[in-house]
Amino acid sequence: MSPPPALALSGALLQAFLATRYTALTPFGPVEIRIGKRHPVLDRELARCGHDRWVYIGACNPRAQLLDDAHNRRRHLHFGRLLARLGRPGWSGHGLPADAAWPPEPAWLVPGLDAALAHRLALRYGQLAYVCGGRETVAELRCSGLSSP
Repeated sequence: MSPPPALALSGALLQAFLATRYTALTPFGPVEIRIGKRHPVLDRELARCGHDRWVYIGACNPRAQLLDDAHNRRRHLHFGRLLARLGRPGWSGHGLPADAAWPPEPAWLVPGLDAALAHRLALRYGQLAYVCGGRETVAELRCSGLSSP
């Protein structure tokens, strides 16, 4: 079963996700991912590491409900440890929203993580959406199917 399309998000929320810059600090330098864009530097590094896909996903602010920094930091670190136990360690980063009313949100760029597992993790951690991509493809917003209260 493929994850639901991003169109399942409300208009304003969808626009917020689409306008966000998804960043990560990687061993080959900082990366910025934009929905609908290709990322050649990331493509090259994926090829070098033997991966053909990636996912950008977090565990903070479940169902788009803002949590305090300490709680988000604990969720982020816990999620990073889970990814490592699953054999898919990621590179830490932040989603940087275009709207300054929402703070930067910690997340992980995870090479080699498949979309099906990403979808299950999104549901487990209350994430409305995540970003998927692969070599020579554009970054795509995926909806988990959850809704905000």
